[in-house]
Parts: sequence; C-alpha cells; structure tokens
Amino acid sequence: MDLKTLICAALTILIFSIPPAAAEAHVESVGCGAVIDTPGNYQLSGNLTCHVGVPPFLFCDKAAITITAPNVQLDGQGFTLAGYIGQGIGIQITASHVQVRNITTELFATGIEIKEGRFNHLEAVNLHGASALYCPEAGGTGLRLTNTTDNHVTKSNISGNENWGVRLISSSGNHLNGNQILNNRSGSLDLTGNIDLLSSHQNRISGNDLSGGGFVGVRVEESNGNVIIGNKVKETGSIGGNGIGIWLSASSENLIALNLVDRQPIHGFDHRGIAVDGGATRNVIVGNVVLNQQPGFGIKLFQGANGNLILGNRAMGNTPWDAQDDNTRCDANIWTANQFGTVNQSCIR
Repeated sequence: MDLKTLICAALTILIFSIPPAAAEAHVESVGCGAVIDTPGNYQLSGNLTCHVGVPPFLFCDKAAITITAPNVQLDGQGFTLAGYIGQGIGIQITASHVQVRNITTELFATGIEIKEGRFNHLEAVNLHGASALYCPEAGGTGLRLTNTTDNHVTKSNISGNENWGVRLISSSGNHLNGNQILNNRSGSLDLTGNIDLLSSHQNRISGNDLSGGGFVGVRVEESNGNVIIGNKVKETGSIGGNGIGIWLSASSENLIALNLVDRQPIHGFDHRGIAVDGGATRNVIVGNVVLNQQPGFGIKLFQGANGNLILGNRAMGNTPWDAQDDNTRCDANIWTANQFGTVNQSCIR
C-alpha cells in the first residue's frame, strides 16, 4: 500500500472515530404555536408574544409552546414568552426527560404546566403574572404539575401570580429546591398562596424562599409523606390580612422541619404560623421557628388532629398562644423539647 493510500485510510479512520458528542448539536428555534414532537435541542431566538385562542375561555388548555416528545432541551436564552392576560398556557410538557431553562413566561393563565410524564427538569425559569381572568378553575398559576412524578424545579423565580405560585395536583415524588416562590396572592377572601399540594405524596420542598404568600405560604391537603424542610415562609397574608404560614389539612406522615415562619413586620386580623387541622395525623413538626403571628397563634393543632409529634420547635411573640392544642390533654399528640412562651395546656412542653 503506497503512502497516499495509507494517509487516506488514516484520515477515514480518524473522521469516523470522532464521538458524536464532539460534533456541534443542531439547535432549532421555536415560535408561537410550536409543537415539539421530536427529541432534540430547541431555543427561543427572541422575545415572543403569543395570542392563545379566541375567545380565550375556550382555550384554557391550549399552549403557546407544546412539548410532546421525550429528551427535549429547550433553552429560552433569557428571552420572554408573553401571552395576553389570562389566556392559555405558556409552555405545556406532556412527555418525560424534558429540560426547560433560562426562560421567562408572563401573562398567561398558567406559565408552565407539566402534565403526566416524569423526570422533567426546570432550571432558571421565571414565571410571572399568571391571571385567572378567563380560566378561573385552573388559571392564575405560575407552575402547575398534574398527574406527574419525579420532576425537579430549581433556581427559579415564580412570583406575582394571581392565585398560586406552584400547584401540585395528584403529583408525587417531585422536588422543588432553591427557588424564590414569592408574593403569589389575590383578594382578601381567596384561597391563594405560594405552594399548594393536593392529593400529592412524597414530594420534597426544600431551601426555598416562600415569602409574601397569599392566604397560605404552603398548603398540604389530602397529601401524605411530603417533606417541607429549610424554607423561609415570611410575611404570609392575603390583602385582607389573614394568613397561614404552613397548613396541614387531612394529611398524614408529613415532615415539617427547620422552617422559619415569621410574620413581622406585617399585622392584620388572623395569623397562624403552622396549622394542623382535624384529620391530620402522624405528622412530625420538628425544629421550626415561628414568630410574630399577631393576632393568631404560633403552632396549633385543631380538634381531631391526633398522633402528631411536635419536637424541638421555638415559637415566640405570637398572640394569644405560641402553641395551642385543642384536643383534651393533647390526646395522642406528643409535644416535647420545645421552646414556647405561652401555651394553652400543660401537656405542651
């Protein structure tokens, strides 16, 4: 074999031995109305304003961008996907292993919805200004997770939405970590707030700033085995001045740990730091700090909330009680190693 033939053979071997990762991946730009049904890399190449449906109340489930394929990466490149007030969904994900990052949505009924699928990842998304104007049942929510599992949301800002920052509906095993989920609230009598878990189990909410929620900072309803740990839940309260920092309702075996629930300096009519409703059983409330719920209470177990462990918490400056148990002699609840200024029963320790 001559030298020229050897060189050609060597070059052929070299070219075909380069791993696929060394080649530059193709990135496709997407616009309003896009349906991403093929795995791959996608991006926004500029700010978009998308009109989703007329009349809008017939298109509450329609999205400006829909992702139906698995293994999709969508990079917003810092651009904004905007809607018209209260119309449709900004981005809807109905697949698995989808990554969305570095994008802002605003003025839709719902900023992003993950519906079914699993193992999706949102990073550095900013979801603002969702309105319930045309979609009162589902609208006004920054991020909605529906019938989905094992998703991760991190380093994101979800704020200024009319009803809820994040809603988990029949969704389990999800992790919200290191986010700012702030100032999601509506009218004085509306049940709104920063995070809502409804029939959702084994989720982990950790290390988030959940300040300035509406009626609740975090609501856990008919949801079991969740971990809510290391969050700041400050200045919760509706426009009318009522608020609950963390609320367990008909939920069991949840861990509420190492959270700061602080009402100062806002005052109003009725504030509750950590509230455990009747029917909420076998929950563990440990190492939380609850301050300045005035008037209201720090940590309260309502009649029928039984078998709960309240351990190593500190509650001060709450009026009239730092800790309150409405069950006679605390029933099967165990209060131990806590630091409270005022309590309503001697069984609270």
